[in-house]
This record gives sequence, structure tokens and C-alpha cells, in this order.
Amino acid sequence: MNYLLDTNVFIWFMAGNDQLPEGITKTIVDRQNHIYLSAISIWEIIIKERLGKLHFDTDIFKAIDIFLNEGTLLILPLMKDHLLPLRIMPLHHRDPFDRVLISQAFSESMRLLYTDECFKDYTDFLI
Repeated sequence: MNYLLDTNVFIWFMAGNDQLPEGITKTIVDRQNHIYLSAISIWEIIIKERLGKLHFDTDIFKAIDIFLNEGTLLILPLMKDHLLPLRIMPLHHRDPFDRVLISQAFSESMRLLYTDECFKDYTDFLI
């Protein structure tokens, strides 16, 4: 199964945060699954880090490279077709990063792993 990680899920997973539901953690570490991190999430992390809203004890981008090299994480680039569902997506939630992640998951028929309740407003766009 193909899964796209919400940025928050990725950050919590990397930090070993116990707020991340066990089922999501099991899905991420299951080697039969293909786990994707969107280029949008990388952009969001950089912005929030620069604004002082995120701080990491280690270099998160080196950790991403390790996962990429191990084959346990794949990067999903942002493509034009990923953005087209935004034209019809209701504006339940105005966070542009979240909305693009929903749109990407929808476009690629991926399951989006998230913890934020606002995502549930987009059931028409989530598998």
C-alpha cells in the first residue's frame, strides 16, 4: 500500500513522539508499505524551522537522506496534476500545506496518514 505522510506525522515519527497513534507507527515501519514524504512537507519544515516554530536536536534532512538511502522513505515531488483537485476542493481548512497534501494523496490514490481532525472534513478526497 502507498501512504503519504502528513508533515506533522513525519515530525512526530522522527521525534519518537508518543502522541503518534501506534497504528500509524506500525504502518510506517511495515516494510511492505511504501511511505512517501511530499516535497511540500520538506518546504513546510524549512519554513517553520526558519520562523522558529520547529527545532530539531539533530539534522532532520540528514535523517531524511538516511531513510531515502535505506529505501524506507520515498519523496513525492509536486506535479501540476497534484494541484488540480484544489480547484474543486472545499475550503474547510485554509492551511495551504495540508490542502496540497490532501490533493496529492487524492491524485496519486494514496492513503494520507494524519492526526489532525481537520483532515476528516475532506472525506471525499481521502481514501
